[in-house]
Amino acid sequence: MRLLNMQSRQLHTRYDDAIPPYAILSHTWDQQEAEVSFEDMKRPHHVHMPRYDKIENTCRLAEIGGLEWYGSTRAAICFAHLADVQRSDPISDLDVAFEHCRWFTRGWTLQKLLAPGQLVFYDRTWEAVGDRASLAGQIQRRTAAPPSLPIGERMSWASDRNTTRKEDLAYCLFGIFDVHMPLLYGEGDHAFRRLQEEILKTWETTSRGLPTPTNSVSWGRHMLSLAGWHLRG
Repeated sequence: MRLLNMQSRQLHTRYDDAIPPYAILSHTWDQQEAEVSFEDMKRPHHVHMPRYDKIENTCRLAEIGGLEWYGSTRAAICFAHLADVQRSDPISDLDVAFEHCRWFTRGWTLQKLLAPGQLVFYDRTWEAVGDRASLAGQIQRRTAAPPSLPIGERMSWASDRNTTRKEDLAYCLFGIFDVHMPLLYGEGDHAFRRLQEEILKTWETTSRGLPTPTNSVSWGRHMLSLAGWHLRG
């Protein structure tokens, strides 16, 4: 796993048991300005890129929280940056802005919402809006499902989300179903078919919140729900 050290701002690779607690940033990509990539981080000019402020603010918040590293998955804490929400708005307007922000429409943010660990939301100026617990009511209204539902039910939350690349409609669900498969950009619709096959292989019992493949009505309903969303994408 590649991690960014908060003090040095240098990328490091850590494996398995050597992976320390770290923070993660969840955000939506800017449509007008280029985001900072791992490759950009290796070049001196990256500190002058318009969206480098996301990295700086993530590092600042992680250091305040006592974390030394910033990474991409299975984080101790997730900072969600909402570029279209302003904390200084009146409380009623803030609730509306939060429930309708772009973050809730993107595929890759769904696994951050469902993942364990702490999730804290920040507005466009990096002012804290609240965390998953304090905003549970707004999240429930936006997603139309209570946080206590098993993961098998939560997959309907993905139905109104979008991704830039077609394959990501399937790839962004890996973490939710705890499946592992290679990313093959260019495979198009086959990515979703591979995902369904992996889910059937992995989720053999109901103990993890999904219906069994032998329950054809329940399982088929869930698969068709995902398939219908995928085809609309």
